[in-house]
Amino acid sequence: MSLPPRTKYGGASRKLLLAFDIGTTFSGISYSILDPGKVPEIRPVTRYPSQDHVGGDSKIPTVIYYDEDGKPCAIGAETLKEGIEADAEENNWSKAYWFKLHLRPKNKAAMADRDEVPPLPPNKTVLQVFTDYMQYLRQCAKTYISETHGNSFWKSLEDEVLYVLTHPNGWGGPQQAIMRQAAILSDFIPDTAEGRSRISFVTEGDASLHFCLSNGLTINRNGNDDSGVVIVDAGGGTIDVTAYRKLSDHSFEEIAIPKCYFQGAVYVTSRARAYFNGLLSGTRFRDDVGTLATRFDRNTKHVFRKDDESHHIQFASQRERYPALNIRAGRITLPGRVVATFFEPSIYCIVEAIKLQKRIAQFPIKSVFLVGGFSASNWLFEKVRNAIEPLGIEVLRPDNHVNKAVSDGAVSFSLDGVPLEIMNPDQELVPNYESHTSDHASPVKRPRGRPKGSKKKKPTTGNGQQDTAVDTSTRAEPEKRPRGRPKKVTERAVVETRMMDHSVAVMPAVNAARTLAPIFQPSSSLATPNTPAVTQPSARPNSPPVTQDLSFTTEQISESHIRPLPNLTQSVSPADDSEDLDDNDGEEAVDDPDFDISEEVGSEEPRRKVPSFVMTAFNEHIALVKASTTGHGSTTKVGIYNQLGSFWFPKKHPFFYLQAHSLIPEQLLIPRFFYWDPQSLPLSSFRCLQKQSCIGQLTRHGYIQFPQWVLDLPEPFYLIGVRYKCNTCGHTCSSWDARVMEQLPTGLASQFPAHLTWRSGMSKALFGIMRSCFQNGMGGKQFADMLNTLYRQRHEELEMQYMHSIIDRYNQGIHNVQYPPFPRFEAGAAMGPSGSFCCTLYDSWVEKREHLYDQHQSQLSTRQMAIDHSHKITKHIAKIKGEPVFIGLLTMTNEFGEIRVCDLVPSKAHSQYSIALSRMNTSIHQYGLPPPQVIFTDNMTDKVMLEQHFPSLKTGVTPVGKDHLSRFGLPDDIQAKLYSSSFEIQTVINGLIEILTHGSEGSTMVVGLDTEWNVDLDHWRNPLPNQRRTAVMQLAHGSNIWIFQLSSLIRTKQVPVQLCEFLANPQVIKVGKSVATDLQYLHEDLEYRKPFVGGKDIAHLARDKKIVTSARIGLSDLCEAVLQKVLIKDPAIRVSPDWSANLTQAQIEYAALDVWASLQIYLALESLAVPSPLNFTLPSEEIVGKEVFLYHDDRTTIIASGKVSPKSQFTSYHGISITSTRTVVEVDRVYVPGAIMTVHKKQSLDEFGHTPFDVICRKTHVMSYVAEYTPNLPTLPPSNPASTTASPGSVYLDSPDPELPSGDLTNLNIQFSDDNAISWKEAGEGSQNNQGEVDQMSEQVFSKILDDISLLPWPPEVRSGVLKDIFHVFHMIYIPCSHGLRVTFARTLRDAIFIPDPEDKRQIESYLARLEPPMTWKQGLQTRPQFIKQHCKFVVPPPEKLFSIVEGVFKAYGPIKDSKTGAPLFNANAWKTTKSILEYIKMGYISDPPNVALYYRIGVCSKSGLPVYRCSRGTNFTEGGVHRPIRRCMPVSGVSPQHASNRLKDWVFAHNMCTGTYNTTGQPYRGHYDLQLINDRQELLNSEIIRNVIPQSQCVSGWVNGNLYVSTTEVFGILPIPEDVRIKHGLLAYDDISPPSQYAYLARKQNTKYAVLTVHTPVEKDLFSDLMQENPAFLTSKGIDLDRAPGQWNERANGNGIFYKVS
Repeated sequence: MSLPPRTKYGGASRKLLLAFDIGTTFSGISYSILDPGKVPEIRPVTRYPSQDHVGGDSKIPTVIYYDEDGKPCAIGAETLKEGIEADAEENNWSKAYWFKLHLRPKNKAAMADRDEVPPLPPNKTVLQVFTDYMQYLRQCAKTYISETHGNSFWKSLEDEVLYVLTHPNGWGGPQQAIMRQAAILSDFIPDTAEGRSRISFVTEGDASLHFCLSNGLTINRNGNDDSGVVIVDAGGGTIDVTAYRKLSDHSFEEIAIPKCYFQGAVYVTSRARAYFNGLLSGTRFRDDVGTLATRFDRNTKHVFRKDDESHHIQFASQRERYPALNIRAGRITLPGRVVATFFEPSIYCIVEAIKLQKRIAQFPIKSVFLVGGFSASNWLFEKVRNAIEPLGIEVLRPDNHVNKAVSDGAVSFSLDGVPLEIMNPDQELVPNYESHTSDHASPVKRPRGRPKGSKKKKPTTGNGQQDTAVDTSTRAEPEKRPRGRPKKVTERAVVETRMMDHSVAVMPAVNAARTLAPIFQPSSSLATPNTPAVTQPSARPNSPPVTQDLSFTTEQISESHIRPLPNLTQSVSPADDSEDLDDNDGEEAVDDPDFDISEEVGSEEPRRKVPSFVMTAFNEHIALVKASTTGHGSTTKVGIYNQLGSFWFPKKHPFFYLQAHSLIPEQLLIPRFFYWDPQSLPLSSFRCLQKQSCIGQLTRHGYIQFPQWVLDLPEPFYLIGVRYKCNTCGHTCSSWDARVMEQLPTGLASQFPAHLTWRSGMSKALFGIMRSCFQNGMGGKQFADMLNTLYRQRHEELEMQYMHSIIDRYNQGIHNVQYPPFPRFEAGAAMGPSGSFCCTLYDSWVEKREHLYDQHQSQLSTRQMAIDHSHKITKHIAKIKGEPVFIGLLTMTNEFGEIRVCDLVPSKAHSQYSIALSRMNTSIHQYGLPPPQVIFTDNMTDKVMLEQHFPSLKTGVTPVGKDHLSRFGLPDDIQAKLYSSSFEIQTVINGLIEILTHGSEGSTMVVGLDTEWNVDLDHWRNPLPNQRRTAVMQLAHGSNIWIFQLSSLIRTKQVPVQLCEFLANPQVIKVGKSVATDLQYLHEDLEYRKPFVGGKDIAHLARDKKIVTSARIGLSDLCEAVLQKVLIKDPAIRVSPDWSANLTQAQIEYAALDVWASLQIYLALESLAVPSPLNFTLPSEEIVGKEVFLYHDDRTTIIASGKVSPKSQFTSYHGISITSTRTVVEVDRVYVPGAIMTVHKKQSLDEFGHTPFDVICRKTHVMSYVAEYTPNLPTLPPSNPASTTASPGSVYLDSPDPELPSGDLTNLNIQFSDDNAISWKEAGEGSQNNQGEVDQMSEQVFSKILDDISLLPWPPEVRSGVLKDIFHVFHMIYIPCSHGLRVTFARTLRDAIFIPDPEDKRQIESYLARLEPPMTWKQGLQTRPQFIKQHCKFVVPPPEKLFSIVEGVFKAYGPIKDSKTGAPLFNANAWKTTKSILEYIKMGYISDPPNVALYYRIGVCSKSGLPVYRCSRGTNFTEGGVHRPIRRCMPVSGVSPQHASNRLKDWVFAHNMCTGTYNTTGQPYRGHYDLQLINDRQELLNSEIIRNVIPQSQCVSGWVNGNLYVSTTEVFGILPIPEDVRIKHGLLAYDDISPPSQYAYLARKQNTKYAVLTVHTPVEKDLFSDLMQENPAFLTSKGIDLDRAPGQWNERANGNGIFYKVS
């Protein structure tokens, strides 16, 4: 039925009824004028102040802007004004929106989405915001009614207005109290009893029902059908769902508990905002997320209706483009399927809510009405209708505006008074809540005694009035209350509020005036009084009923505790975070259930007991597999995979377990199950690999008896496997045996989800998390504790769901049923692992990939190295029984900061280090690496050893003397011509076009092109986006350079059309750096109809010609690399704001040089011969004998050269087919002996023997031979003065790398300079003026030192590449801290030694001069020393010059006495040190190496435009950039040697990927650290098959794939004991057949029978004491004889308490 006709108002006087719907996002007002004798009408307020349109828009935003003083600036419709957001940002206004959600019930479940709710403005409470907004709504109502009905009308009724306020279903007394208080503060009503009586409340569900009834909703059309209707009020914040049916007296009854879900329209916008955040994070558009979300909310969300249509959101300037993010012309394009995902959770919530109402309602649901602003979405309506109507339920929307359903319905609720039967026991409609001081109102205490009139109180209707229409005669008489205090069991109506995470909040309902429907009444009221027990439904269909006694005693109640109870008699272990479990170096902890003893999977029950309910589920799954299996033996077919379409068995969600008739708590703890039986898939059979001689096949042989436990999040899962048996030898194995997995196709093997031990495992996803934690210093114990914590939390969350479900049932009337307790955590399946298990699993994983790590590390660059020995770090990272195992850590880094060597050593012997160095030398030869040019060391005793291993350190090293490259300039006969008028430009272009037309048909013309534009310095300094407008365009052709001033012509639109046609002509090749960008901006500025084409980027051409390795390079660097000349570019001119004015001579020269350089670089590159692909379609006689280069599989590395062999005409060679894609090359020179030829069964070039020899290769790997072309070996970027050009292709750095450049001046502990710093030439005079007198004795000492050094001859012209770390030189001199000249001396010495590069200094000075306020070089040194260090190269002069400089500083400062203490600056020891330093200088050990670049540019600073350099001088990076991070990556307490070594390998690889990437590209590494995946992926992408079948796939270049080379001989981590040391000290070699019982891993790595350890066991300590008293080798006059003592000790070593020792 619909509502009966509204009756005439029977009151005595006119009244005004106002209803306010304050929604989460939008609000509305409806009203009705009650005239006596007239039928009331419901009218909406459709006009609001500041609204641009009127008549029909009945809702306004629920938004308030506050100024800094907390005063409202814009409310409601006022916030829709154009530019309001800009005003808010400019004036620092605060925005209050979605503030209604702050009134939500403050319980745990209801606050689950608290992070989704925006905070309130500063110093504002929700009551204050509600007050301001309600005051505004009242004013809007007053204005509208006054303008519509007259001002006198409002004034006559203003003090007697009746108000109806709406709120969600789940709100109760506390929320009503706050809203009532806000109404009082808003002057709705006075704070009196009479005033409060004019306020009434109605739930949004009830209001929506009345709205639907008023708009033609019919229920029970035939009058006999007991069907119901569901009203879905889809609003901004909540989805309110209520089910009703019509009663015979035309009243309505709720037939299910109302629901309130926080999944309204605002959450669609929230999901869109999260999507934009993730998409734009790290881009220049990250600050536009708010704008995108706002425009999505206002436009896209409302018009979205199809998921196959894209939507565009304009959010930025039309110049903005980012195709990778689908951003073009300032618009982002969202695929419809993406937008649909934003709606999906809300639509799913509505659909499931309707289904839930249908399931729990007492009567069938036949129709659903959608109301509320969110239901206006056509997409939402269609999706809900498509999901619900197949259930036989009609889905409708009212024809009227659904967005005013609540406000109109609230008026109808008050006018029509249709009785509502509420799902609630007797309870007052509105509890007497009052709130004046807080957001959480408390109920007023009931006065003592019986309330007046309580015996005769009549039931109330939903509007709070006494219901005289309801017949109360049928109501049962209430039982008399027994004597004494009643039990505190209050039955109250409840409403479930379902959150975004599907948790449920149970709270009191609002309308509580009617009894429950019979189906919801407590079962006790239906049972007979003498019923002692109830029968609970059985857990299984065939189980007998379970009768439970409802009575219990106190003794039956068990207790649990958050913290254990104290027990003073128990044994207590010390509380620490140590990794003691790791001290055993991998020895198994027999008490740990996760450690595996048996090597037979499933041979016995797992040590970790499988819970019974898990075994039950396991057996049920096995039964399903068996049911799908047919046949026997080799004909067996398993159909379970076809049925499941997955390897995972489906797992029922806990929510649905809780909807079952009977509750079995163990069902909530049933884990997921993964079934692995690859034999049942349509694959080839598996061979038996137990014995090499066995030729049998594996067949299925039953199921593994127990499931295998695997750690995962949020809870573990179990594996179900099959046993396979060899049909020949009878050997059995599991379906996940490693030998089986190796035979699987890669695609199938990758589906297996875990890394396994024998009896347990860890999921790959969780292992990735653990690996990341380990790389960042977390210990195994800490990670295990974290998992245990998460598992316990998950267990208790499930327990809470279980108890909430029971409470829901209780509140629905099921009282006399008892339920089993939830299982204890220890009885579940989610017990966490031990720390030892985590470490052991990690070690196993790393050791399986150890060869990959070693291979990658051994192929890193060795051109420049720094070596350092650390004896401190090893005291902390690797211990056994608390004692360190290793004596030192040998580390070598290359010029990119990558760790080339990282070895743990037990001895200081040079032979120990020789192992690492000799094997490195082998790799240099094997992989074609550049030999070391220079090695920095802090210990010059390494020099001889380093030179022995690397002869390149002494070969071809000459003193400094090579001149710098010449400066690039214009030839004398060429001058640039400047034109600014349209006629002049037109004349020039016509001349060029005439030249082009005189050529042959289709001929081209090459011109250099470049542009300049005005730079907004304010935007540039901040930095902000610059509105780039072309001001100048330069052209170069032949011997002519033209400069066109276009700024005024563009502004007046007088640019000649001939210029536009010239730029659009594809026959004109425009060459330059980033020329495509220049043409794009020109096209936008000139607004021409044709695109400007024909651009050719010289940087890309140089990269393709193999001149540079990356196109991200500036014009200056290109000029240097191609033309061998230096192009000087003044940044002050480049970023000038004055390119539109009259150009200065400097600007003209700058513009001319740029375009001339571009043209000359292009011409030079075009004339340069480079290897090119051979045309194998030519006749064979033209191909055979051609000289060629042979490239490796990465297509970037030349591995050999030779000529095409006549054997290429054969069909096969050496048993290898020569297909159409292959050829044969006769190799006569090998560049990379270790390169593997994959076609030749992975045979390396070195294995082919002496040249010449023939190899079969792919034709795509053969390029033409160019005699003058140098094979593309790894090279450093240019080191000469670098360009500051910041073109769009350059690498921009917003901030320096934290490790950049760590070698410079870090260890001086002094900034660059200050006011007291003086030059060394002025040192003598200035120091004597500022300090005391000169110490004559010191002068004599220094004079003697100089005399001695003068006898030392200057070294020959060829000097060593082994250099002393200059920064350690400063630490060699000890000066008392109290000496007044200490700081000044250090600064003077530093400034004298490090000479700034003149060009870098000039560029920095130019930049500093443009700052506000301007700065000088000296001021920059004082205030911004790090800035100077990042952007300026410094040079240490050659020995001849450096010696005189340092001599002068020592002579000037050394003898000066301190004015207070009278002591000279240098004491006797310091003078000895100065002699050593001067000797180092004279030998050339401190000066920069000649012809070796120590600086190279890694990018351009995005703010200053200056180059950012990295310096490889010294060993500071090795110490600070490696040793400190290594210490941080290890647990604080130290770990076992095995775990330390594996962590070190893993961390070194991650470090090299991050540091190497940044220091070579200027960009952070954003990839993963799975080396095997990286290598395998490159092989596939570069493979012949993939290239043929996926033509558009991109090959991976620039990555050295270790799989394509022979295995390295280098060992990293724990080095073996050198053979000479083993022989000297009597150490036997490691025996694989009989390994030691203790520390076998360490012994194997050291290649000794027993591990080499420090004295750490009680037996060893006793033995040491005895030997110190008895053995002659321990009793010498000089202490222990380190040559004989280790041998005496090792004779007593037994590997069981006494271990090997070395000196």
